[in-house]
Amino acid sequence: MKIIALFLTILALCFTTSSYATPPNGWWAAPSDEYQIGVDRSDPEQPAAFIEATVPAPKQFITLSQTISANVYRAKRVRLKGMIKTKDVASWAGFWLRADDGKNKIVAFDNMQRRGISGTTDWTTAEIVLDIPSDAEKLFFGLILDGKGKAWMRELTFEVVDDSVPVTAPKRTDLPNTPVNMNFDE
Repeated sequence: MKIIALFLTILALCFTTSSYATPPNGWWAAPSDEYQIGVDRSDPEQPAAFIEATVPAPKQFITLSQTISANVYRAKRVRLKGMIKTKDVASWAGFWLRADDGKNKIVAFDNMQRRGISGTTDWTTAEIVLDIPSDAEKLFFGLILDGKGKAWMRELTFEVVDDSVPVTAPKRTDLPNTPVNMNFDE
């Protein structure tokens, strides 16, 4: 009897101290000992999914993601838009969106790394706008948290937009026209 009680106690501790929780229905995240994921229902009118670091200095980022078919989005411009809130985010948090072809090659990608949200912020509108190539097979999107802190997302939309909505991936205008420092003497 004592062995069963000890086993149940250990089992309960394992489930209550685990840093990985079940993602919201329809979403996925890689298991991690450095982050916790879940749904914050403190506002029952607007539940929010969250990612929270459980260690002081996570070694890698994590995403809370969804994967869908690209069938209805091929050769169209799409926008992932929603609200993000952060608490003590040391590096950055934001949305990401990627399109892969049938061979799992990335054919389009954008994330908010260069315009990410850090520190502690109230709910802020954020978006990714990306052109989906005609050879896209799958779309991946969601929330990234890189480093310590906590990030929430809610009120998400995923929609086709027209060409009057600019893409959010920055165009590289700082690239040189020819190779530079090929002898490494600079």
